[in-house]
Amino acid sequence: MPVGVDVSWLPFAALVTWGLATEHFPLVLPALTPAFCWAAGAVAAIGQAGMVLAHEFGHIYCARAFGTPTRRVTLFLFGGLAELEREPPSPKAEVLVALAGPAVSVALAILCWALWYALTTLGWAGVEITEEGFAPGLLTMGLAGGESLGDALRAAAVGVLGFWLLVNAAMALFNLLPGFPLDGGRVLRGLLWGATGNLKKANRAASAAGVAVGGMIVGLGIWSAANGGGWGAAWPALMGVAVIAAARWSDSRGRLRRAVSGVPVRRLMRPVALVHAVPAEATLQQYFEGSMLGLGRANVPVVRADGALVGRLSVRSLAATPPDQWPLLTAGEVCEPTPAAARVRPGVDAIAALSWMHHTGRTRLDVVDGGGRLIGVLTAADASRALHRVMDLEPPPEPLAVFTPTPAIPPRANT
Repeated sequence: MPVGVDVSWLPFAALVTWGLATEHFPLVLPALTPAFCWAAGAVAAIGQAGMVLAHEFGHIYCARAFGTPTRRVTLFLFGGLAELEREPPSPKAEVLVALAGPAVSVALAILCWALWYALTTLGWAGVEITEEGFAPGLLTMGLAGGESLGDALRAAAVGVLGFWLLVNAAMALFNLLPGFPLDGGRVLRGLLWGATGNLKKANRAASAAGVAVGGMIVGLGIWSAANGGGWGAAWPALMGVAVIAAARWSDSRGRLRRAVSGVPVRRLMRPVALVHAVPAEATLQQYFEGSMLGLGRANVPVVRADGALVGRLSVRSLAATPPDQWPLLTAGEVCEPTPAAARVRPGVDAIAALSWMHHTGRTRLDVVDGGGRLIGVLTAADASRALHRVMDLEPPPEPLAVFTPTPAIPPRANT
């Protein structure tokens, strides 16, 4: 399973590390040196990312059990995102897939509590830690002696486990709030879907609940900031905005998928008359000067006189051809052949075609008939504009995602 880390996660991890090292650990564990606090903060931030991924993999493996494959999972600023190929096949699958993530978080919270309890109760009984063979102060980060090192490691472990316990508990509880696309909102949608038999109504109700829940979270953040909550109060407000945006996106996405369901590619493609295809017999010089198109374009389809698609003329193929050969070589001789994966028939379902484009990372598909003749080009932007002519919707959002926010950012500890 591909696991990606969006660049937005890096400042979040740095913020968590800084908050733990400079505010949280020095106050709850005053015996730790600043170096130990920074090291413990970094470990805690990395572990938090791992626990977000574990939550996502709970969704992923449960979805696979119901026959729903997953493309990838990504860490980003607000948590994790598991990209599913399609919706769960039934209300039961929806509920169980949604609950799988919080179940993993609860299990991790219990494990962290058990380890935390063992350390605070049993300590390091029978464990002797010394710095023999190392430079003085290297292991203890400023503390002296084996006993001090053991105490420092124990305190740091207790602090990190306590933080992980809070992270997993908060992640489970927060994501169970009944607003789509949070896990609780997916449970709500599954229950409504099962009760009414109407996924459309269930999706709208759960998305509306998501907007309401997000609004309450924003309000909580504003109230906390107004009452001395400090920089940490901004996080709930940002999370609430993210939930509201995701809820509206999910509603638009559901309406869009229903609008496009059963619609063939031919209704959303750009007709060949508007594609500005290059004749295969045109020389590169003619193409470059724009005598055939009115202006020079890059990455355009090349067709024979009978309309059959030959390939595409790209910037790469032009750059690989010496300019002195441009008057002699034709577009058909230089163009790159179009692979079968980049072609689609006009009767194919548009949702399937758009999903294939996202899955393969393509920005367009050439639409050809049974004889291989180019009749149009399908792009996500063109499909969106075609739909906008009949309804007011956002562009096709792909892929389907299970959004798992990370609600726990280190709070300011109270003395």
